[in-house]
Formats: sequence, structure tokens, C-alpha cells
Amino acid sequence: LKIFWINGINKINFYNVILKYTFIFFLIQIFLTAVISPYLQNKARNSFIQSDMDFFPSLIQEKKFIDTVDKLTIFIDKKINKNEYSNIFLKDDTSEFPKIIFADKGFLININGNRSLRLLNGKFINVNYEGNNLFFNFEQTDFNLSKFKTKTITDQKIKEMPLFILTKCMLDFSIKKNVNKDDASYCNKGSINEINSEIYSRLFKPLNFFILASILIFLIMTNHEAKNFKLNQIFIFIFGVSSVILFEVITNYSGKSLTNMAIFTVTPIIIFLILYFIFYIKN
Repeated sequence: LKIFWINGINKINFYNVILKYTFIFFLIQIFLTAVISPYLQNKARNSFIQSDMDFFPSLIQEKKFIDTVDKLTIFIDKKINKNEYSNIFLKDDTSEFPKIIFADKGFLININGNRSLRLLNGKFINVNYEGNNLFFNFEQTDFNLSKFKTKTITDQKIKEMPLFILTKCMLDFSIKKNVNKDDASYCNKGSINEINSEIYSRLFKPLNFFILASILIFLIMTNHEAKNFKLNQIFIFIFGVSSVILFEVITNYSGKSLTNMAIFTVTPIIIFLILYFIFYIKN
């Protein structure tokens, strides 16, 4: 900073240079949050869904009840190797009454491309809440795992949708009052607040960069020889932390209405202009 002052660069010019770089980071942040991040998240989810990788061996763990697969609970007492287990408990909730299976041993196998669990020396119990339980022993049976779906979300999430789709939904729902029936799965009364919040987070939340840059300027420009130097540092620090918390809270409330979004978009601009004016007057 002393080098800048010696070379005739005043504090206002220095502030303006910082703001230019801040504007560059502001544009980069919008590009990342509005375009790159949703695209990559959506691509990653689709790749995971379409992948032919076998995740069952990694999902099953010793002495833990695993319910990652929908309507199926698995308990393995001991994992002998990657595809072989001992003392197995299964609970199948796909029907009205649950089915419980105990087995001494089990092997993960593929039958015509379908993943199954071959169970040896066990007992099958069909639980009936009326007290008429059906059970029988077996020496070997194949439990088909391919009919079960994982709890992984297969529908496209709002955070993964392109910005133009979210903007179109916001305009149709909030301004035109015209919602396309084909888009009702995501563009509806239950999701419009989340959509508005997502739009605000992608486009307008990065405005806090300018406030944080201004706080940084105030911090480094504080006179070390001033009597109230420590007090000023504490005040600037509290103001900076409060600003970060404020923007996180604002993001949650921005989706309540377009009025909220407009107010919370203008608020950081006003705060920045006030800070810039104060700095300009002081220097």
C-alpha cells in the first residue's frame, strides 16, 4: 500500500481497481452458478443412473442394517469376501405384508443380467398381522434384487435445471399466471418458491461480492495509528460477518414472492453505494 501511495495512486483509485476485479469475479460466479454447476450436476446424476456399475457389494456392510434400497432392509453378520456373506437377514416390504428371510450363507450372482442373492440353508417367514404367519425352511433360493430401486433421486432436481427453464416457469407462474400442464411436475405452487430462491441464488446473490470487497477496503485502509483502531477493526469484522449471514437468510426468503426478490436484489446495491459514498467522503 505504501508503494501505491508513493507512486501517487490515491485510495479512491485503489478502491476502483479492487471493484473492477470484483466485477470480473462477479461475472465468473454467475457463469458458474447459472450455467456450469447445474449442467454438471445434471450430467453426473444421469451418468450415475445410466451406469451399469454394480453398487451392491459396496452398499452391504457388516453388522449394519442397510436400507439404501427402497422397501428392502439387509443385515449381514459377516462379509467373507466381495460377493459372499454369512448370517443374512432380509426384510422385503414390496407387498402388503412384509417377508422376512434368514439364511446361513449368501452369494451375489448375475442371472441373465439381473442381480440376485443366492441364499443357502435358511428360513422364509411371511408375516401376517392377523397372526396367520407362513414360514418354511429352504436349502437354496435365489432372491431377485433387480426389482428393487435405490433411493437415489432419478427426477431432475431444481438445482440441476437450466436457468432459462426456471425463468420461464417464474414468468408463467408469477406474472402470466399461466402454467403449462406439461410442466406441472416442477412448475407448480409447491415448488415456485424454491424456483424463485434458486434464480436469486444464481443471479443476484453474488452481488454481496461488492459489499465484501468494500469491507475489505475499509479494513486495510484503517489507520493503524488512530486511537480507535482496534474498535474500528472489531466493528468492520462484525459488519462483515453480519453481511454474510444476512445474505444467507435473504436467499431463503427471496423465493416467497417477486416483491421479496426485487427488494433483496436492490438491498445489496444500496448498501454498496452507501459504503462507497462514505469511503469517498472520508478520502
